[in-house]
Amino acid sequence: ILHDLVRAQPGQSQLWQVLGDVQSARQDWPEAIESYSRAVAARGRLSGDDWTLLFGRAVALDRADRWPQAQADLQHALDLAPNEAILLNYLGYSLAERGSNLPRAETMLRRAVAIDPQDAAIRDSLGWVLVCRGRVAEGLGLLERAAEQTPEDPAVNYHLGVAYWKSGRKLEAVNQWHVAQLLPAEPSDARKIRAALADAAREGHDVSAGQGRADRKKD
Repeated sequence: ILHDLVRAQPGQSQLWQVLGDVQSARQDWPEAIESYSRAVAARGRLSGDDWTLLFGRAVALDRADRWPQAQADLQHALDLAPNEAILLNYLGYSLAERGSNLPRAETMLRRAVAIDPQDAAIRDSLGWVLVCRGRVAEGLGLLERAAEQTPEDPAVNYHLGVAYWKSGRKLEAVNQWHVAQLLPAEPSDARKIRAALADAAREGHDVSAGQGRADRKKD
C-alpha cells in the first residue's frame, strides 16, 4: 500500500520517510536509504524537526557499511537539533567503536548524559568510551549501572566484561561474557564476545560455561 501511495504522490516527503522506516525495520538497508533520500529531496530545505529523517538515513547508511555518509548525516542532524540525546549517543558511541576522535566522543556523550541521565544506553556509551580511553575505573561504575538497568543487552554485558578484564577481575569478566553469549546479539557483537572468550582461553583461563558468577565488587 505504501508503495502505491508514494507512486501516486511522489512529492510527499512524509510518505517516503514512513516507507524508509518500514524498510529499516525489515533491515532492507539499500531500499531504506533510497526512500529516505527521496524524502530528503522532496522536503527541500531541512529544518529542526527534520533531524529524524536524517537520523533514519544515517542508521541505514551505517548498517550498509557506508560510515562516512552516515557520519555526515548525523552531524547535519545535530546541527539541526543539537540537544537530541539520541543523536549525541549514536554519533559518540560510533566514534568510540571506531577508535576515532575519542575526546570528541566523550564530550558528546557527557552532553547526552546531562540531557538524559537515566538512559542506560547513554550511560553504557559513556562508560565504554572511558574504558577505550584507558580510564577504566571511571567507566566501570557507569557500565555496572547500565548492566543493572539492561541485563538483557549483550553489548552492555560485553563492555562490562572488558572493563572487568582490564581491572584484573578476570573471573568476573569471563562470567559477564558468558552472560552476553546467551543473549541474542548483533553479528558484530557476537563476534566480539566469542573473540573475548577465545582470548581468555588462550591465556589459560577456564571459559567453560556454567561457572558460578562471582559477586560484583563496587568500585
